[in-house]
Amino acid sequence: AASGQEFLLGALAQLLPARDVRHLAEHWAKLCMEASPDQRALRAQALFSTVINPEVCLSLCEDCARMLPFVPVDEQVYFAERVAGFAKTTPGLLAPSITTWSAVWDRAEGDECLLAALEQIVQTSARTCAVAAPAVEKLVHS
Repeated sequence: AASGQEFLLGALAQLLPARDVRHLAEHWAKLCMEASPDQRALRAQALFSTVINPEVCLSLCEDCARMLPFVPVDEQVYFAERVAGFAKTTPGLLAPSITTWSAVWDRAEGDECLLAALEQIVQTSARTCAVAAPAVEKLVHS
């Protein structure tokens, strides 16, 4: 995907049925893994534009974690926000939301959107588990 095409890919993902979005995202994850270093950033941006629902996010957690460093910090923050939002309805994304938040916090410390994402995670997990504790501790010590 050339610069700007990830927007079109994201728009396409919004229009497709959920099962087709997953296939599209899996295709881009595969392309990311096969990409040369000079192609990796653009392909990673395309991959992240297809992660539009909790099912896709859950199925591609590991791929997204590997590709996260290759997208700009503002896109990393936006992805961390989305994963935190998905975790509200998909408990399986609670731990990945903390992992994503922690990785992005290291690059964008102090970002207000990340603080809001952590608040969502804490509210989501507060009644069920202590999974958010490491991220809260990281915030307190930074």
